[in-house]
Amino acid sequence: MSELEPIFTLKNQYRGINPHLQSILVEVSKDPSVWPSFHSDHMTNIAEFLNRQLPMRYIARTEASLQILVDDVFFEPRFRKSIPYVAIYEREIASQGSFAPTALMTGFTWQTALENTLDPEEEFVRAVVIHTVEEHGILGQAVARIELISPSNKPGRTGYPAYQKARIDALYSGTPLIEVDYIHELPATVPTYPLYPKAANSQPYTIFINDPRPTVMEGKVRGYGFAVDSLLPTLALPLAGEESLDFDFNAVYQYTYQSGRWGFYVDYRETPLRLHTYNLADQARIQQRMAAVAGAYAQGIDLEQETR
Repeated sequence: MSELEPIFTLKNQYRGINPHLQSILVEVSKDPSVWPSFHSDHMTNIAEFLNRQLPMRYIARTEASLQILVDDVFFEPRFRKSIPYVAIYEREIASQGSFAPTALMTGFTWQTALENTLDPEEEFVRAVVIHTVEEHGILGQAVARIELISPSNKPGRTGYPAYQKARIDALYSGTPLIEVDYIHELPATVPTYPLYPKAANSQPYTIFINDPRPTVMEGKVRGYGFAVDSLLPTLALPLAGEESLDFDFNAVYQYTYQSGRWGFYVDYRETPLRLHTYNLADQARIQQRMAAVAGAYAQGIDLEQETR
């Protein structure tokens, strides 16, 4: 650990994906809820941003994912992952007076053993699904599905076989599938995609648009890779028929980063965990960004403002 004063800022100091945060999200030994929490935040924000832009005949909703949270842990021995929840923390404050509820219910109307309410099955995560809207507010067909790929659902991890089967079934249903993959340390869920960091044309982060129309045999999958300190792309997301929507993935990522206060996890004095898993060009970009942030900090520049 560095002996220098940590550098924290809520504003993302990278143009795109923050590799410091990303290395923490997949390192769950300290906090197993951190990836599910980010996953939930980001998918909710993607749905919100889509609904700001979609024509009124469409709607985006968070729904059950094709993926599942399993016991598989990225770099540590296996233990149970948890899903996000609302935590209430105690804080010592001066008394503000007291009040009494108007009606305090003291008798319960039903009871069972607590263990009967604990579901031992695998836990589902969330995806974003875009639907057409029928008359009277009834949801129509799904026209696109967006998945943020979790560590345990990538090749070589416990959840991958189940996800790959669900992925194939979803594509044979004829619905385009957008796979957002920020995890550079494991192969992509799309078979035959160039393996980072060794393949010459590979990138650490990729968004795949799988379009099985008009049929799976005639459909295409296109990967949009981007490097460290590069903007996430703006992509034409497929909708019904020939329609599409230009969607800025960088804007929603930056919003998730700042609104969720994910910058509290990042110390720009420290290199990201497992820096060696990036190729040399991306390692150099990380070092350059760290040096720029440290230089701005030393000059007293407000890091919550633009420093890139």
